[in-house]
Amino acid sequence: MFAGRTLVAALVLSGALAPAGAWALAPEPPYRSAIVMDAATGEVLYEHHAHEPYPTASMVKMVTALVVIDHVESGDFEWEQPVEVTGRASRVGGSQVYLEEGEVFSVGELLAAVMIKSANDAAYALAEAVGGSVEDFVREMNDKGRELGLEASRFHTPHGLPPEKPGQHNDVMSARDLAVVGAAVLREPRLRELAGTRSRPFRDGELELRSSNHLLRDWDEAIGVKTGWHSQADFCLTAAARRLGLELIAVVQGVERKRDSFASARRLLEEGFSSYRLVTLARAGERLPQLVPVAWGEREAVPVVALDSVRVLMRGDGPTAIEPVVLGWGPEAPIAAGQPVGTAFYRNGDRAVARVQVAAAEPVAPLPWWRRLWRQLTGFLSA
Repeated sequence: MFAGRTLVAALVLSGALAPAGAWALAPEPPYRSAIVMDAATGEVLYEHHAHEPYPTASMVKMVTALVVIDHVESGDFEWEQPVEVTGRASRVGGSQVYLEEGEVFSVGELLAAVMIKSANDAAYALAEAVGGSVEDFVREMNDKGRELGLEASRFHTPHGLPPEKPGQHNDVMSARDLAVVGAAVLREPRLRELAGTRSRPFRDGELELRSSNHLLRDWDEAIGVKTGWHSQADFCLTAAARRLGLELIAVVQGVERKRDSFASARRLLEEGFSSYRLVTLARAGERLPQLVPVAWGEREAVPVVALDSVRVLMRGDGPTAIEPVVLGWGPEAPIAAGQPVGTAFYRNGDRAVARVQVAAAEPVAPLPWWRRLWRQLTGFLSA
């Protein structure tokens, strides 16, 4: 009856944003920009030049995948829908799965090549098929960026390769924008699965798609998301990991050495897990200690339960007990069990950290007319 969603408060208790050098691997960190973000809430735990746009390389393919999955979910395309490779797609270089003109693969197969192998040719083939043209698809990518609230991103290609001709431009994104996109990928079940896949066969087993994200191979808690590199971007990584129900995303950009991109991202994630934790304040259906007043009921107040689960992100040294303040709107009987009757606010000192709608835990019958009349009369006489 009271099953609901899980709400994670988008506030960090007992702690502010970590200073820029607090989690650095060295006095001079190996990245140009970085961020650590809670995937569920978007709460930033650490940042270093996180709002500056830099060349994104293959990490732009996360946006490509999100646009494609939007078309799948809207019914424009199906996961198993065949896509015929064009000559233009077959000639795209860099990281690839060696598509040949006239070959046919499903949308799902090409997305796997994009997310696991970071295949530029597969990204181009999907852009042509889904967008009608690469140019139109790129316009959809920029529309998707606006929808996600990206602040410092501009897309020119579906694959992230550097410019080849005068007048062309790099795809650019900030670390903050990349973390937002990484979280969006994790919210899409099919993309989440691909982002966390170490290897998978392609072209009936003739080719093995192997993830370029070494954290998936070396760290059991890693769950994704996407790597990137080209000569103007250096090594970049959007990494995600999960520990004790907490999912964090770390982005590093502009790292000169490949191994440093993985090491620094993992260090940032480990620092996040050691410094913060998720605390459950209430579970869906859990009875709260306060009552909500009831008008014209056989009882003057009703016990309440939380309609959703509520968790907050807390510093490791933060408080563990935060009591709710329940504000009801004085509903009038009859009241059914499960009927919303107010809101519980959770506060840490003078800061609101979460809120959740509450519902009546039990039914409340209305007063008979004669008792209601008597209550009105006695109230009038005592006034």
